[in-house]
Amino acid sequence: MAAFSPTSHRLNSLLCCATAGVTAAICEALRALTQSNPAAPAYVLWCALLMAGASVALGIPAAVGRASAGFALVAWLSLAATLVHGWQAAIAFATVALALGFLGRRELPSALTLAVGISALFEISAGHAGRLGGLVGAGLIPRQHADMVQHAGTFGLLGITFLWLSGLSILRASPRATALVLLCLGAAVSARDFARGGRDLEVPRSAHAAGEPGVAGPSVLLLVLDTVRADHLSVYGYARRTTPELERLLRERPDAVLYRDAYANGTWTVPGHAAMLSGQLASVHGADFAGRQEHDPLAVAIHPEVPMLAEAIQAKGWATFGVFANRWLATAQGLGRGFERFGPVDSKREMEPLGEALRQRLAPSLRARDVTTYPDAPAVGTRLIDELQRVGQRQFFGLANFMDAHGPHVPLHGVAGEFGPWSVFDPVVPLELQTPHAVRARLVDRYDEQILFLDRELGRLLDQLDERGVLERTWVFILSNHGEAFGEHGVVDHGSAVYDEIVRIPLLVLPPRGESLARAEGPVSQIDVAATIAAIAGVNYQGPGRDLRAAVSDRSVQIQHGAAPFRELRHGKLAGREMRAVVRGQWKLCEVAGALQLFDLRADPGETRDLASERPELVLELGALLPEPMLQAAPVGQRAAGSFAVEKELKQLGY
Repeated sequence: MAAFSPTSHRLNSLLCCATAGVTAAICEALRALTQSNPAAPAYVLWCALLMAGASVALGIPAAVGRASAGFALVAWLSLAATLVHGWQAAIAFATVALALGFLGRRELPSALTLAVGISALFEISAGHAGRLGGLVGAGLIPRQHADMVQHAGTFGLLGITFLWLSGLSILRASPRATALVLLCLGAAVSARDFARGGRDLEVPRSAHAAGEPGVAGPSVLLLVLDTVRADHLSVYGYARRTTPELERLLRERPDAVLYRDAYANGTWTVPGHAAMLSGQLASVHGADFAGRQEHDPLAVAIHPEVPMLAEAIQAKGWATFGVFANRWLATAQGLGRGFERFGPVDSKREMEPLGEALRQRLAPSLRARDVTTYPDAPAVGTRLIDELQRVGQRQFFGLANFMDAHGPHVPLHGVAGEFGPWSVFDPVVPLELQTPHAVRARLVDRYDEQILFLDRELGRLLDQLDERGVLERTWVFILSNHGEAFGEHGVVDHGSAVYDEIVRIPLLVLPPRGESLARAEGPVSQIDVAATIAAIAGVNYQGPGRDLRAAVSDRSVQIQHGAAPFRELRHGKLAGREMRAVVRGQWKLCEVAGALQLFDLRADPGETRDLASERPELVLELGALLPEPMLQAAPVGQRAAGSFAVEKELKQLGY
């Protein structure tokens, strides 16, 4: 094949692969570091090294085997295409490359020029042809054809480049000039977001900023530790010391109250947050899957007629804002009602498309948290501080959601290996029912380390708030939206059952200086937090929750789980069945698909022994306290712009 004749320099093939890898790494590093929310520099460096190293490793056997530079470049391009698009794309790339090589003139440009041009074009096409979320969400490109459009764009651009570099272009440009143009274009396109600032918080259409400062008085801050179960916190007696900062807080602030028996009223993100922000159960607010047969993240919404706490609080002149890592809060319609400013903190960027693909295959646990689809606690804390600066001296109701304990359960910088060995070669696997027990145990180690990381960052944030005087005048509620199951009761993850590993959550309340809080015994729940916030703000509240500031005996909490049949395969059969539960004192009654189960939580915290047949009178008594069955879920609104990207992100999180 004339166009790809062997060169006299046996190292040309090695230099060709190395040049292609370095060029691609430069383009991807520029793209990752110059976005409005840039990737972590250490992560970018490691990915760039992997790209360069893998390219050199590919060039060595080519040099040893005396392969031509052209064939080495085809091999590099095919491998890159396989990592990004799959083996079918590799075959297509190789076919196009070889065919155009036969068509090209005998005197090709130098191997280095060819490598720079081809790798730069690969980055331009493969790295940006995938940015189709807006076009797909707008309906201009059918969702089922998005990959085909991406591949077509990639093949087209690469084909044009081969023709150009082979001298068949009608422009007859110099191959070196062409390669330089492509490299500059790749750099320019990669750095296209350099001048953009960070994205501001979204302002719901129904909300309006108050014109006058509020009357001096206490404020309220709701800190939600997403996916944290109470029994994995050392402050609740867990053997591993996962929460030293919370323990320090309790020592330094004797007025703080830790509730030993706190519960989520739902089993996953949306109903948990809806309970906190509306004070109602899911059978009222409607924000649950509630028997839906298919997974549709954009179908979850709060009934429009259900009032939200933020609406009433904002009407009193308070500032209201919400910052969060979990995109469900922006996806579920209605959660942002009443907030003047409400939006997600920017997600993290990847080295796309090749660097991240190599990292996932060669060292999947290396800097894995740097590319999770949600921001970490320091980023959320920084945005929270920014919002508090905007608020100034006004009374405020603020929400901050931290997602560091959520899956994927991966090693975190600074805490990796604290509770179990790990390696950069450990695969990042989702928590599923089929996950082997040994792997599940490793995920528990990582989960505990995630909680430790979150605890450390929470301690730093609270210290900053104290230095700024925020804690002097603010009620701070620290709690979770739900827990996480690791195989107990035949389920994993969350949104799958009403057992304590999923619904028993931490709750710590820190009152302003000079205020006190009743140290009530018995179970409390998220709707009690909502009732307490309403009472502090002095707004009307008609829900079933009770003010935590008043000592109330004989409390009971109600828990609901809407059936989600599509979750059965990955999370367990119970996930597809409607479940209800009530907790009063030491007793818990669960209704699972019509069957009643009774547990003594004091003697049997793992809920392993069903006492329903032994205590029928108690079953009858608690049965009268079970919550109502789930009603039809809230109606689905119009799909928002960018919904394709949101759906993809939520699926990566296991939803």
